[in-house]
Amino acid sequence: MLRLRSPSTAAGQRGQALALYLVGAVAVLACIGVALDGSNVYLQRRGMQNASDSAALAGARTLAVTNITNAEVLAAVRQYAETGGADWANTEARYVSQQQELSPIKDYEQGSGPPVEAIGVRVRARKTVSVVFGFLLGHSKKTAGAEATALVGPARQATLDGTAFPVTLEDDIVQALHPGQRLQIWDDDRVTDDNGTAIPGHRGWLNFENLYSKTDPSSRVVVKSMSNDDLMDWVKGGRTPPVKIIAGAVGGTDGDFILGDAGTRTSAVNSANARLWQTVLVPIFDAIYTAEDMQNLGSPAPPGGFGQTYYHIVAFAKFRIVDVVTTGADKYIVGQLIAPEVVDSSANWGGALSDETLLAVSLVDTLPGG
Repeated sequence: MLRLRSPSTAAGQRGQALALYLVGAVAVLACIGVALDGSNVYLQRRGMQNASDSAALAGARTLAVTNITNAEVLAAVRQYAETGGADWANTEARYVSQQQELSPIKDYEQGSGPPVEAIGVRVRARKTVSVVFGFLLGHSKKTAGAEATALVGPARQATLDGTAFPVTLEDDIVQALHPGQRLQIWDDDRVTDDNGTAIPGHRGWLNFENLYSKTDPSSRVVVKSMSNDDLMDWVKGGRTPPVKIIAGAVGGTDGDFILGDAGTRTSAVNSANARLWQTVLVPIFDAIYTAEDMQNLGSPAPPGGFGQTYYHIVAFAKFRIVDVVTTGADKYIVGQLIAPEVVDSSANWGGALSDETLLAVSLVDTLPGG
């Protein structure tokens, strides 16, 4: 016998379906909301990474400046962190050394200079993010954060161009000077301060047409030997066309070598009058090698010939030529050391780190001694 559903039964079923639909809709909306919250937190973390990167780089660049204070380093970090959207109250900035993280910058005496072991800045930028559907997971706010470390070190590369000067100084000489100090580069192998007192170390005249490295022994060799005319041209106008040069680690054999000699070159000193009051780039070396030395180290034989000397370049410095003495028995060039500056983003952590060399700032994942 056919039975008809009562109106009350049909209405109940429709009510159950509606309830299930509503529960399902709420679940779908919750999933969408959580996904949107997660996407927002992810984007905020990306923003905090940018803030950390820029703040760490700003701190490291400030750290590279001579006579800087902790307050100035911290101010540079804060400016870029806040510009990137970080909550400064929840952001941490610390110095780092070659091996480890140091104390927060705010804990140092603000009117004093950074600790001597500091070679960079580490920033942990944070921001509190409201999450619309966070109540489903038991919270309505999350913290987006990221970390970045930037180090300052000797510039790993420079360009030998019209500003380059074909003289190289031993790293000990440069580290004995301070920005603004003058030194005298004599026509023979002597370097003295502006009082005439000898500075321990050597100088050499460089052949800008004979650059050598273990990985590139011959492609940058145009002239195997250096004439007085060649040297005079480089003294007057630098190197044309420009060429990149890579600094190696102190005590190593990586990076570039430049052929040169320590002989007396009076004509080169006389030619320096053409660069009076100009700022010039000077490569810095740590050791002198012969072709035999490098071959004994397993390097390809340099094309300049055996018996010639090669200067291992480890850093760069800038000097302003302020006087050239060419009369009488004493002939020398007077150069004034220019304060350091950041010249590129490629740093040589094994280089001759000092306050006088050209510097570079780089983001790193790990500390060089860690």
